[in-house]
Amino acid sequence: MTNKELEILRNLASNIAEISQLDTHNKTREDWKALHSLKPNRPMFMLTQYPWHEMNVDNELTNLCEDPFCTMLETNMRRTLYVWKYIQDDTVIEPYFNIPIPIKGRLATFTGYDILNYGIEIKEHTASIDSNSDVKSHIYHDQLESESDLIKLTKPVISIDQQKLQEYKEKSDKIFEGIMPYKIKGIELGFQLWDFIVEYRGAEICLYDLIDRPEFLHKILKRMTDISLYLIDTFENLGIIAEHSELAFADCCAAYTYDKHIIEEGKITTAKNAWTFGMSQIFSSVSKEMHEEFEYDYLEPMFKRFGNVYYGCCEPLDNKMDMIRKYSNVRKVSMSPWANIRLATERLSSDFVLSRKPNPASFAGSSCNFDFIEKEIIETQQACKSTNTPVEYLLKDISTVNYEPQRLWEWSKRIRKIIN
Repeated sequence: MTNKELEILRNLASNIAEISQLDTHNKTREDWKALHSLKPNRPMFMLTQYPWHEMNVDNELTNLCEDPFCTMLETNMRRTLYVWKYIQDDTVIEPYFNIPIPIKGRLATFTGYDILNYGIEIKEHTASIDSNSDVKSHIYHDQLESESDLIKLTKPVISIDQQKLQEYKEKSDKIFEGIMPYKIKGIELGFQLWDFIVEYRGAEICLYDLIDRPEFLHKILKRMTDISLYLIDTFENLGIIAEHSELAFADCCAAYTYDKHIIEEGKITTAKNAWTFGMSQIFSSVSKEMHEEFEYDYLEPMFKRFGNVYYGCCEPLDNKMDMIRKYSNVRKVSMSPWANIRLATERLSSDFVLSRKPNPASFAGSSCNFDFIEKEIIETQQACKSTNTPVEYLLKDISTVNYEPQRLWEWSKRIRKIIN
């Protein structure tokens, strides 16, 4: 780390520290807690998974550091300041900075968070229309063709990289000294077994095998479940499950809560003190009976271990609440753009937080139809009000805004006006 890099990071940290002291963050934090207690003060909203390659304004997101650790911090700091300046959603800027704990072993990183890895390296062909974008289309090679291939699904050896952790601490001491404290943040665990299976095999063959080879799929799922439970035990023994995570669902939404089993900071050593999430996006295409047959018995053992659960992603779940209600500890349920929102609110009622996903495709064309976007929010507001359903809006999976970041700035202004 050079003196110039130290100066850059300390300046950015000073700006974040000043903003974090504003009273608005205390109010927003309490509003999130009220929402998760199912007694909301108001609807909440966040934007995540930005097309960052399209968002740069006046080089405010341009990194100047070269040291890998410094670059990681600089990226996070610049994005934090960007969201505060231009988006002004319900993101809380904390008076401390999170430093990720470095891990040795087989752990994959996806959109900034750590996820389980089951031992198979993905083999695929990809295509993209924008070389600057992380968003690609995929054709996966089937690496689990027969039962003899199940041996490829293995338990990893996981440990803390003590040498790198010491390096992180020494550099962080210099960067944040006299400005703000920092925390070594643990691992957030999520369980999207079917996302992995699709990446190991391809979507089409998986859908065929639901009919043609159901017992084979059950054997894959059983093996992956055993590995998942082993990894929960491993992370608990290492004491590195993220404590009182400010964010859940892969850092996509706030996780503040009054729940005592979640907020006992300093005593967090088990999954019961943390959030987790699960999803099966490929099951957008199957019946609720088949969805439950090929998921419930495999995710429930993990969900029972955690304090709170966020369930779902892009798959429409408005007609699958009977299954979701069987799961342990579910607090939030995703409702994608393909869900019938009135049916969803009737079935969630006031028992869960409805996590509404506005359609990110609305921002991708040559122009942006804000009248349609507002209509989508207003319809959700009316449906939730009629059933007393707590609601958050989570605009994510934004692959492009056609290089017009102002579209997201405007959406944030409009949704805040509507929900207020």
